[in-house]
Amino acid sequence: MGEARRKQSATQKLLAQHPYCCFCGGETLATTREHYPPKALFNRSHRPDKLVVPACQPCNSLSRHADLITAIASRWSFSELGEVEAKDHRCLASRLKMQAPEIAAEWLKASSGTMQKRARRHLQQEGVPVAYENGYVTLGPNTIPHLHLFAHKLIVAIHFDQTKQLLTPSAAIFARFKTKEDIAARGLPDELKALLEEPKGLCQGTFDTSDQFQYRTGQSADGNLFQLLARLRRGLMMFGFIVVRRELAPEIDYRDWLGPEQLKSILIDPRFSKRCPSQ
Repeated sequence: MGEARRKQSATQKLLAQHPYCCFCGGETLATTREHYPPKALFNRSHRPDKLVVPACQPCNSLSRHADLITAIASRWSFSELGEVEAKDHRCLASRLKMQAPEIAAEWLKASSGTMQKRARRHLQQEGVPVAYENGYVTLGPNTIPHLHLFAHKLIVAIHFDQTKQLLTPSAAIFARFKTKEDIAARGLPDELKALLEEPKGLCQGTFDTSDQFQYRTGQSADGNLFQLLARLRRGLMMFGFIVVRRELAPEIDYRDWLGPEQLKSILIDPRFSKRCPSQ
């Protein structure tokens, strides 16, 4: 009961200070306190009580599958998983089969010996180091929108945490994800290096989770451009940009960007069923 009261008072305190949802355009009252990135990303679902943002219930629950998918994919590694990581992965995978069987089915499409050989050969041709004992899954049109959603929510959450600034409909958001194979084959875009500050992690006293989640941010002198590069364990990286007022940056082509009120449409927008929505 004491823990429940503590959590309730923490939620009430946050919502008293920041009554509006940080995700959907600054016009909807927040009703929840959302940890982003979620607890499932971390070992034993245990994380410092940092990076907690106000959210309305629809925005909070929207990423239920995305949070689980990202937590699993972030644990995929070129090397063998440790005991804790492997146990967490098994538990999360069991949850996925129950909550989103269509995602689990998509991942298993490449489980045959022939498909595994084809995937291994493709990665080798891309210059990615592969081990024969590694297994490979398919990230297809059922999975990809959830990873895009996670990337967009992550940059909005970190932007709010650092600036305490709600994004209005005049804002624009661009976010993408990269797998470990993408990074090994092609690296990261050069433009990400322009504004970035020193890496940050989630720490609380001696409790440091930088090995599981680390991020770098940057901001233009006028505060209108915000930039993020985040590493999620060993399996994923996410990056993105926010323009707070797009009328102050008319030189940018915003066709591949979203307004905050559009985040809820990512899962049904056909553009986001592809790894690169602009292609």
